[in-house]
Amino acid sequence: MAKYYVFRETTGTAQMVTDDKTGAKLPKHPVGSWVFVKELDLKPGEHRIGASSDDIIASVAKEGYYRWPQPGKNKT
Repeated sequence: MAKYYVFRETTGTAQMVTDDKTGAKLPKHPVGSWVFVKELDLKPGEHRIGASSDDIIASVAKEGYYRWPQPGKNKT
């Protein structure tokens, strides 16, 4: 199980998951900032924060972070 870190934006509801506790891999926030919220243990096959752990792990490996909710997707 790998450790990931959840950050929440100060001016909205978006969350970012990254493997860097400093948040240095996160994109710059256009208005506010990203604030550390909690640690998250992920292992393949789980379903967390509205997404598959496989999707989160793959996105963090490729982009350095995973954004939830995904831009342009309706919240259900």
